[in-house]
Amino acid sequence: MKKFFIALLTLALVAGNLFAQTTISGGVGYKWTVVGGDSAKDDLSTGYSVIAPQITIKGQNEEGTFGGLLRLGAQVDWGAGHYAYAWWKPLDFLRLKFGVDGDGEWGRTDIVGWGFHSGAQDFVAESNDGKFGTAFFGGFGGFGLWTSFTLIPNLAVNLAVPYPSSTLGPDALGQATASGIAKDIYNQIKVNIAYTFSGAGTASLAYESDSGKKDHTGKISGSFLVTAISGIQINIGAKYTLPAEEEVASVLTTYNYPVAVGLGFSYAEGDFGVKARLNFDFAGSTKVGSADPHETPFVFNFAVMPYYNLGIFTAYLNIALADLTGAEENGNDLHFGWYVNPYLVKAIGPGKIYAGFLLKGDPKKKAGSTTEYDGFDITWAIPVGISYSF
Repeated sequence: MKKFFIALLTLALVAGNLFAQTTISGGVGYKWTVVGGDSAKDDLSTGYSVIAPQITIKGQNEEGTFGGLLRLGAQVDWGAGHYAYAWWKPLDFLRLKFGVDGDGEWGRTDIVGWGFHSGAQDFVAESNDGKFGTAFFGGFGGFGLWTSFTLIPNLAVNLAVPYPSSTLGPDALGQATASGIAKDIYNQIKVNIAYTFSGAGTASLAYESDSGKKDHTGKISGSFLVTAISGIQINIGAKYTLPAEEEVASVLTTYNYPVAVGLGFSYAEGDFGVKARLNFDFAGSTKVGSADPHETPFVFNFAVMPYYNLGIFTAYLNIALADLTGAEENGNDLHFGWYVNPYLVKAIGPGKIYAGFLLKGDPKKKAGSTTEYDGFDITWAIPVGISYSF
């Protein structure tokens, strides 16, 4: 493996001399929990984790019509630590890409997703990014074919056809192979249409096929990223999952999935800034046979994070109300979690140093009960981290 990496780097350096558009980049990071505690345990804990060390080689021809990317990470399976793709732009308005892109494309979670902490969640920030993105199109980052059309200025029509990664593995020649039933593959398409209004923002509409838990269904989402106000961005989104049905032993069950709405807000002026995000999932139900529908409890999440650049470092105060869940018809209590998470980030050129504190409360069920809650299980930790990009 070591010889393979050396040969690959040598080849990339040679290619970089031949084609000016070839670049090499990478990064490494470590997180160390200095000490942590749990109200349900007597002993304190400590530990560390490696944060996605990787090297990326990408390039394109001088005309900008053909290119590719190869990323190698610490994990050994394709699609997790390693991924690669090639792209081709045969026409000014058409771009094709095939392979796997772990970073994804077309995602509309501009404020509510990864960008809320911009990587600090790997080291010191409690994030719950997935919970805040339920109302927005998350883009596509798996194996498949990406197609983008820009026939009209500012209007992009994007189509992705996912291919099954669960069957992907090396064959006798060491090549990655995958196969599946054609109707199952093409029932998983993702379509995204985005229009950018000059000086105002970007509107997006997306359809995700076969994204429900039962049978074939789909999701429709719409969002708008407002950029018209200097120093302020607002991300508004909503998602509706089409109902699905499942019949078992002649009993028909109908699933009406919750509607999701979300909001993200970002303000930055000079050294001060604040970000906030919320999501609300509601109006879901399950109907079994002729029985009355069973309503799905609503779920609400809210987070706010003011920050200030003090010169020697930037200080953040990350506070959230996590998974406020409504009471069920069978008597479950309304319950919620929370966390308070101040942290510091010091940038030194392409490197960063992190330090933080996390105090977190998760709802605790009463002894012997599955429906009633009493107080919180409290956990705390002092995490630090270091990362370097090149």
